Amino acid sequence: RCLQEAGRFLSENPWGIGGIFLLGIWIRLYDLGARSIWRDEAWVALLASSDSLASVFFSHEPIPPFFAASVYLSVHLFHNNEWFLRILPALFGIGGMVLLYYGVRIRPGKIEAAGALLLFSFLPPLIAYSRELKQYSGDLFWTLLLILLSEAVLQNPQKRSRWLILAGCGMTALWFSYPAVLVLPTIGIVTLCHLWKDRRRDRISAQDRNPARLWLTTFSAILFSFIILYFAVIRHQMTQELDAYWVGAFPDIRGPGSFLLWSAGSVWTFFTYFWNGYAYAVFPVSLVGLWELWRSGHSRVLAYVGILLALLLIASFFHQYPFTGDRVTLFMAPFFIILFISGLKGLWRWSKITFWWKPAAYLGTVLLMAQVSDAAVY
Repeated sequence: RCLQEAGRFLSENPWGIGGIFLLGIWIRLYDLGARSIWRDEAWVALLASSDSLASVFFSHEPIPPFFAASVYLSVHLFHNNEWFLRILPALFGIGGMVLLYYGVRIRPGKIEAAGALLLFSFLPPLIAYSRELKQYSGDLFWTLLLILLSEAVLQNPQKRSRWLILAGCGMTALWFSYPAVLVLPTIGIVTLCHLWKDRRRDRISAQDRNPARLWLTTFSAILFSFIILYFAVIRHQMTQELDAYWVGAFPDIRGPGSFLLWSAGSVWTFFTYFWNGYAYAVFPVSLVGLWELWRSGHSRVLAYVGILLALLLIASFFHQYPFTGDRVTLFMAPFFIILFISGLKGLWRWSKITFWWKPAAYLGTVLLMAQVSDAAVY
């Protein structure tokens, strides 16, 4: 009963949510400039300290041009120190907290939103890359923003302004975050399927082709932005060194058995990277989360996850993007958080029906608290 009351307090009381937000913001900004730049940050810092904005923007280093240019402007307009170098990733991390909470509050609901905010605020990998001079917290931010905009469009497909905002943010996101190359086709597929279903259910008349035209215009503009980005920047950043570095994250196609073994191991790395030693307990709870999302009518969340993973796998076949739990796939973290929180909710629902589910529900809640305590230690 105490746990249920705590969950109700966090999901319905603005003071509880506000406290989580403040702690998450504090842990991302505390002593942000106290640590010296280390090896992985050094090449980004050197790039941002260049004399020319053009050399930063068109760098051959594998870093999105708008992110590099933003860090360059931060240190040249304000001050060239660790705090101003790291402030952009920290702001992206804080923005991601806000987007995740309000997005999950809409779908799947308030209780899931409170739990997701707790985990997003205090998971060590998400804290780490909000406090380092790397672009990965930006990947999280743009992924969440684009999906929220996609959901806003689907609420009212006839509204041109929403499609325009999606187009503008999509075109911009590509230059800030390379995973947007995967996120945007995912959104395109989901929105197109939704429009097709609406037409079949007569929510959109056969004569009204406005939503289809808006979809085509929006994603044509995004495709045009990607083509410019590819020929201006990306093709100069693709090197054999990167391909060799991620060789283990590309499919093993020596045979069906080898591929299945590689696939299972690669999916498992997502759990071990996001959850560390808790992965063995989080995995079955996440499987319950899959069922809970489907049962509760939130299958579109599963569509985003499934299509993103499928596109990621296809990209890895062509050695264009690694399929593994790592910093480059940090943008997948919100989906794994939602799966776990939904699974935890499902376990508590089942525990009211069958006594034997109570230990599992308590274990899931203990895992949630353990992640928060890990962040405090971190």
